[in-house]
Amino acid sequence: MLLKNKMKIVVTGASGLLGREVLKALKQSDKFSVVGTCFKRSTNPELHPLDITSQEQLLKLFHDKKVN
Repeated sequence: MLLKNKMKIVVTGASGLLGREVLKALKQSDKFSVVGTCFKRSTNPELHPLDITSQEQLLKLFHDKKVN
């Protein structure tokens, strides 16, 4: 079933072992729109660098990716 408004999920630490698997599993579902983040720049263009202790970076990511 395709949903008009998919739930948006941000996976932090998506370059790590657990985060990578969570991201992969969520992307297989048509129920979610998934954004993966990592602390340091990654060679994976799907991951967005993010310091989760920075309110400015969090707000920018949420605004840019339309996460509410």
